[in-house]
Amino acid sequence: MRELREETGLHPTSAHYIGSFDGGANHHKAFLIEATGHVHVDHHEVGDHVWWNRRSNLPVNEHVHAILRMLGH
Repeated sequence: MRELREETGLHPTSAHYIGSFDGGANHHKAFLIEATGHVHVDHHEVGDHVWWNRRSNLPVNEHVHAILRMLGH
């Protein structure tokens, strides 16, 4: 949760573990986070970002699809 605060400026208020995904070289642990505040991306921490509403056709890696399935999407 510290990383979320440092990289986005959001202040997490709760976190719920939803599962993990092994993507070969990487192991992802996914949490559903509720947060307050306004987003201020730290460009020293995050090289590139986009807000995705899942309605637009944005190419994503398989682990993103797996995490969305864990959420029932």
